[in-house]
Amino acid sequence: MKSKWSRTRDFFSVVSKDTHLWVFGVLVGAILLSVSFYLEPFHKDFFAQSKNVSAAEKEAADPEVYNISTKLSEGVGSKTDSADGAFEISSVGDAREIPVSMEEYEMLCKIVTTEANTEDVEGQMLIANVVMNRVRSDIFPDTVEEVILSPGQFDPVETGAFNVTEPTDESREAVIRALSGEDASQGALYFQKSAATVWGDYEFLFRHGNHSFFK
Repeated sequence: MKSKWSRTRDFFSVVSKDTHLWVFGVLVGAILLSVSFYLEPFHKDFFAQSKNVSAAEKEAADPEVYNISTKLSEGVGSKTDSADGAFEISSVGDAREIPVSMEEYEMLCKIVTTEANTEDVEGQMLIANVVMNRVRSDIFPDTVEEVILSPGQFDPVETGAFNVTEPTDESREAVIRALSGEDASQGALYFQKSAATVWGDYEFLFRHGNHSFFK
Protein backbone atom coordinates (compact mmCIF):
# COMPACT_ATOMS: atom_id res chain seq x y z
CA MET A 1 0.00 0.00 0.00
CA LYS A 2 1.40 3.36 -1.03
CA SER A 3 1.99 6.05 1.54
CA LYS A 4 0.16 9.36 1.52
CA TRP A 5 3.31 11.13 0.32
CA SER A 6 3.72 8.66 -2.54
CA ARG A 7 0.16 9.22 -3.71
CA THR A 8 0.65 12.99 -3.65
CA ARG A 9 3.90 12.69 -5.60
CA ASP A 10 2.23 10.44 -8.16
CA PHE A 11 -0.56 13.01 -8.61
CA PHE A 12 1.80 15.90 -9.33
CA SER A 13 3.89 13.71 -11.61
CA VAL A 14 0.97 13.50 -14.05
CA VAL A 15 0.30 17.24 -14.07
CA SER A 16 1.92 18.86 -17.09
CA LYS A 17 4.66 21.44 -16.82
CA ASP A 18 2.41 24.00 -18.59
CA THR A 19 -0.23 23.53 -15.90
CA HIS A 20 2.39 24.19 -13.23
CA LEU A 21 3.36 27.42 -14.97
CA TRP A 22 -0.28 28.45 -15.32
CA VAL A 23 -0.97 27.92 -11.62
CA PHE A 24 2.22 29.77 -10.71
CA GLY A 25 1.21 32.65 -12.96
CA VAL A 26 -2.23 32.91 -11.38
CA LEU A 27 -0.72 33.03 -7.89
CA VAL A 28 1.81 35.73 -8.86
CA GLY A 29 -0.93 37.74 -10.56
CA ALA A 30 -3.11 37.58 -7.47
CA ILE A 31 -0.24 38.76 -5.29
CA LEU A 32 0.58 41.66 -7.61
CA LEU A 33 -3.07 42.68 -7.78
CA SER A 34 -3.30 42.73 -3.99
CA VAL A 35 -0.15 44.84 -3.68
CA SER A 36 -1.38 47.24 -6.39
CA PHE A 37 -4.73 47.64 -4.63
CA TYR A 38 -2.99 48.38 -1.33
CA LEU A 39 -0.63 50.95 -2.85
CA GLU A 40 -3.22 52.61 -5.12
CA PRO A 41 -4.01 55.55 -2.78
CA PHE A 42 -0.29 56.36 -2.47
CA HIS A 43 0.19 55.96 -6.22
CA LYS A 44 -2.77 58.26 -6.94
CA ASP A 45 -1.63 60.91 -4.49
CA PHE A 46 1.94 60.90 -5.83
CA PHE A 47 0.89 61.45 -9.42
CA ALA A 48 -1.83 63.94 -8.45
CA GLN A 49 0.89 66.06 -6.89
CA SER A 50 3.53 65.53 -9.57
CA LYS A 51 1.23 66.06 -12.54
CA ASN A 52 1.02 69.66 -13.74
CA VAL A 53 -2.66 70.29 -13.08
CA SER A 54 -4.57 73.36 -11.99
CA ALA A 55 -5.71 74.01 -8.44
CA ALA A 56 -9.31 73.55 -9.55
CA GLU A 57 -8.51 70.11 -11.00
CA LYS A 58 -6.74 69.09 -7.80
CA GLU A 59 -9.67 70.27 -5.72
CA ALA A 60 -12.10 68.30 -7.89
CA ALA A 61 -9.91 65.18 -7.64
CA ASP A 62 -9.67 65.30 -3.87
CA PRO A 63 -11.53 68.19 -2.20
CA GLU A 64 -10.47 67.17 1.29
CA VAL A 65 -6.77 67.45 0.44
CA TYR A 66 -6.59 70.10 -2.25
CA ASN A 67 -9.02 72.73 -1.00
CA ILE A 68 -8.13 76.27 0.04
CA SER A 69 -7.01 75.09 3.50
CA THR A 70 -3.92 73.66 1.79
CA LYS A 71 -3.13 77.14 0.47
CA LEU A 72 -3.79 78.83 3.80
CA SER A 73 -2.23 76.30 6.13
CA GLU A 74 -0.14 78.86 8.03
CA GLY A 75 -1.63 80.51 11.09
CA VAL A 76 -5.28 80.64 10.07
CA GLY A 77 -8.19 80.01 12.42
CA SER A 78 -10.12 77.76 10.11
CA LYS A 79 -11.85 74.50 9.44
CA THR A 80 -12.46 72.51 6.31
CA ASP A 81 -15.81 71.21 5.17
CA SER A 82 -14.83 68.02 3.40
CA ALA A 83 -18.30 67.70 1.88
CA ASP A 84 -17.83 70.56 -0.59
CA GLY A 85 -14.17 71.47 -0.30
CA ALA A 86 -14.95 74.90 1.14
CA PHE A 87 -12.60 76.74 3.41
CA GLU A 88 -14.26 78.56 6.28
CA ILE A 89 -12.66 81.52 8.02
CA SER A 90 -13.69 83.91 10.72
CA SER A 91 -12.33 87.41 10.46
CA VAL A 92 -11.02 89.13 13.57
CA GLY A 93 -13.93 90.38 15.67
CA ASP A 94 -16.54 88.74 13.46
CA ALA A 95 -18.23 85.52 14.53
CA ARG A 96 -19.72 84.89 11.10
CA GLU A 97 -17.83 82.24 9.15
CA ILE A 98 -17.33 82.90 5.45
CA PRO A 99 -16.86 79.84 3.22
CA VAL A 100 -14.32 80.47 0.46
CA SER A 101 -13.74 77.80 -2.19
CA MET A 102 -10.52 77.37 -4.12
CA GLU A 103 -12.22 78.88 -7.17
CA GLU A 104 -13.25 81.93 -5.15
CA TYR A 105 -9.73 82.26 -3.77
CA GLU A 106 -8.47 82.46 -7.35
CA MET A 107 -11.16 85.02 -8.16
CA LEU A 108 -10.09 87.16 -5.22
CA CYS A 109 -6.47 87.04 -6.38
CA LYS A 110 -7.51 88.05 -9.90
CA ILE A 111 -9.69 90.98 -8.82
CA VAL A 112 -6.92 92.23 -6.50
CA THR A 113 -4.38 91.99 -9.34
CA THR A 114 -6.58 93.81 -11.85
CA GLU A 115 -7.67 96.54 -9.44
CA ALA A 116 -4.44 97.20 -7.54
CA ASN A 117 -1.39 95.59 -9.16
CA THR A 118 0.54 98.88 -8.88
CA GLU A 119 -0.13 99.15 -5.13
CA ASP A 120 1.97 97.72 -2.31
CA VAL A 121 0.85 94.48 -0.64
CA GLU A 122 -1.19 96.34 1.98
CA GLY A 123 -2.94 98.33 -0.73
CA GLN A 124 -3.80 95.08 -2.51
CA MET A 125 -4.96 93.50 0.75
CA LEU A 126 -7.40 96.41 1.18
CA ILE A 127 -9.14 95.45 -2.06
CA ALA A 128 -9.61 91.90 -0.75
CA ASN A 129 -10.88 93.38 2.53
CA VAL A 130 -13.53 95.38 0.66
CA VAL A 131 -14.74 92.24 -1.13
CA MET A 132 -14.98 90.33 2.15
CA ASN A 133 -16.71 93.28 3.84
CA ARG A 134 -19.32 93.17 1.09
CA VAL A 135 -19.86 89.44 1.61
CA ARG A 136 -20.59 90.14 5.28
CA SER A 137 -22.81 93.14 4.51
CA ASP A 138 -26.59 92.80 4.24
CA ILE A 139 -26.70 95.01 1.13
CA PHE A 140 -24.46 92.81 -1.04
CA PRO A 141 -24.56 89.14 -2.08
CA ASP A 142 -23.45 86.49 0.39
CA THR A 143 -20.61 84.84 -1.56
CA VAL A 144 -17.25 85.99 -2.88
CA GLU A 145 -18.16 84.91 -6.41
CA GLU A 146 -21.45 86.80 -6.45
CA VAL A 147 -19.88 89.95 -5.03
CA ILE A 148 -17.10 89.99 -7.62
CA LEU A 149 -19.35 89.19 -10.58
CA SER A 150 -22.16 91.57 -9.63
CA PRO A 151 -22.92 93.78 -12.67
CA GLY A 152 -21.44 97.26 -12.61
CA GLN A 153 -19.32 96.78 -9.48
CA PHE A 154 -15.77 96.15 -10.69
CA ASP A 155 -14.41 97.68 -13.91
CA PRO A 156 -12.06 94.75 -14.74
CA VAL A 157 -15.05 92.40 -14.70
CA GLU A 158 -17.00 94.72 -16.99
CA THR A 159 -14.12 95.15 -19.46
CA GLY A 160 -13.15 91.46 -19.47
CA ALA A 161 -9.65 92.09 -18.11
CA PHE A 162 -10.55 90.02 -15.06
CA ASN A 163 -11.03 86.91 -17.20
CA VAL A 164 -7.55 87.00 -18.77
CA THR A 165 -5.51 88.09 -15.75
CA GLU A 166 -2.94 85.87 -14.08
CA PRO A 167 -2.66 86.69 -10.35
CA THR A 168 0.68 87.96 -9.13
CA ASP A 169 2.58 86.63 -6.14
CA GLU A 170 1.89 89.92 -4.34
CA SER A 171 -1.85 89.58 -4.87
CA ARG A 172 -1.79 86.04 -3.52
CA GLU A 173 0.07 87.22 -0.42
CA ALA A 174 -2.46 90.05 0.02
CA VAL A 175 -5.44 87.70 -0.28
CA ILE A 176 -3.94 85.19 2.13
CA ARG A 177 -3.43 87.95 4.68
CA ALA A 178 -7.00 89.18 4.21
CA LEU A 179 -8.49 85.70 4.54
CA SER A 180 -6.34 85.09 7.60
CA GLY A 181 -8.12 87.95 9.34
CA GLU A 182 -5.82 90.91 8.69
CA ASP A 183 -8.02 93.92 7.98
CA ALA A 184 -7.06 97.60 7.73
CA SER A 185 -10.15 98.63 5.76
CA GLN A 186 -12.11 100.25 8.62
CA GLY A 187 -15.19 98.55 7.22
CA ALA A 188 -14.87 100.04 3.73
CA LEU A 189 -17.41 98.82 1.18
CA TYR A 190 -16.29 100.96 -1.75
CA PHE A 191 -13.09 102.28 -3.29
CA GLN A 192 -12.12 104.31 -6.30
CA LYS A 193 -8.83 105.11 -7.96
CA SER A 194 -8.76 108.83 -7.30
CA ALA A 195 -7.80 111.38 -4.70
CA ALA A 196 -11.45 112.29 -4.12
CA THR A 197 -12.71 112.57 -0.57
CA VAL A 198 -16.30 113.08 -1.66
CA TRP A 199 -18.28 110.46 -3.55
CA GLY A 200 -22.03 110.74 -3.51
CA ASP A 201 -23.49 109.98 -0.10
CA TYR A 202 -20.70 107.59 0.87
CA GLU A 203 -18.60 108.30 3.94
CA PHE A 204 -14.93 108.92 3.17
CA LEU A 205 -12.65 106.80 5.35
CA PHE A 206 -9.05 107.11 4.20
CA ARG A 207 -6.70 107.06 1.26
CA HIS A 208 -4.03 104.47 0.55
CA GLY A 209 -1.80 104.67 -2.51
CA ASN A 210 -3.93 105.62 -5.48
CA HIS A 211 -7.23 104.54 -3.92
CA SER A 212 -9.77 106.32 -1.75
CA PHE A 213 -11.97 104.15 0.46
CA PHE A 214 -15.60 104.78 1.49
CA LYS A 215 -18.48 103.11 3.23
